[in-house]
Amino acid sequence: MLLNLQQSLIDRVLAHLAARTTDLAPSERKVPVENYFSSKRFELEQRSIFQQRPVVAALSAMLQRPGDFSALDLGGVPVLLSRDRQGKVHAHVNACRHRGTKLVWQAQGSDMHTFTCPYHAWSYSNDGALLGIPHGHCFPNLKKNDHNLIPLPVEERFGLIWVLPQPKADLDLSGFLDHSLSGISEDLKALELEHHIVFKPHERNWRANWKVLADGGLETYHFRVVHQRSIYPFFFDNLLVFDRFSHHQRLVLPKRSIAELAKVERNQWNLRSHANLIYFLFPNIVLLIQPDHIAVVAISPISVSESRITVAMLIPQSNTIEKDVEYWEKNRQITISALDEDFIVGEKIFEGARSIAFPHFVFGRNELGISAFHESLEKIIMEQEKEPG
Repeated sequence: MLLNLQQSLIDRVLAHLAARTTDLAPSERKVPVENYFSSKRFELEQRSIFQQRPVVAALSAMLQRPGDFSALDLGGVPVLLSRDRQGKVHAHVNACRHRGTKLVWQAQGSDMHTFTCPYHAWSYSNDGALLGIPHGHCFPNLKKNDHNLIPLPVEERFGLIWVLPQPKADLDLSGFLDHSLSGISEDLKALELEHHIVFKPHERNWRANWKVLADGGLETYHFRVVHQRSIYPFFFDNLLVFDRFSHHQRLVLPKRSIAELAKVERNQWNLRSHANLIYFLFPNIVLLIQPDHIAVVAISPISVSESRITVAMLIPQSNTIEKDVEYWEKNRQITISALDEDFIVGEKIFEGARSIAFPHFVFGRNELGISAFHESLEKIIMEQEKEPG
């Protein structure tokens, strides 16, 4: 991050500390509780949010070498990501062209240059080309080139792999990012995510709608209560610096040590040493920037009432994991434990509101990240519903 931007953000924090204030939205926001429990709404979100827009499907660091692959679900579309021998990333519908069997069942793997269907053993290269058909004479009129895996638009940028889960769609990533990430693209570039390695990724399913889990990471109002015995002693109560970039967000969560910078020369200020910096990449990716590593949290909808959380801790390639494994493991556990505190509450929110005994959730002016998130959801869904067909 550029020094002048760091200085500007720190100035805003110090001004809030002096005035005992925080960034605030213009007003409260009410969101219908039904939005979290409606199956119809969930399907609408899958179609409008996850299927019709470029979304971050993986980290470049998770597919670093030729033969690496990842299988996931995006908006109900099974997606297979793979890196070929030339280092290019491919995205395909994860389904055999014979009978539609899910081709790859393993979530992650390496050194896989050929995929073989577990039903009838049709085989494909990791660039999607159909290689072989057992008893091929039984298909005398079949043209292999017409039965390659169905490609999906994919592109790498900022150490992130973006996918549009719509076959034959146009992924104008430059236009999309230039518009939606204008203002933070330089921030993301400076993070150099592609030069990091993943340390022991963590995955767990939670019994809550995906939006409940996303909401919890977009405000600091809960820190003093939920994280009282874990991370709160390092942070302020209800203090947040917020910036919005189209549907994406940047949040600065200042640590108590930031007050010391008022006595330090400005050219020596370092934001990462005195704050947690969060980039929320709409709709479901959180980059948690810490002093010497980055935690990437993916919130993946499974059903209206279940979500999968994946946490990938990124450390610079220059570090030797074997030498510092105890240090990195300690940091990993701190991050996962703090996140779990949020997600446990998320499950209780979902349980408590399930009866729809009250019509809406209300988010205060200090919960402006959540308000912006739901405003984006509504805008995109409404725009999608207006489109013909």
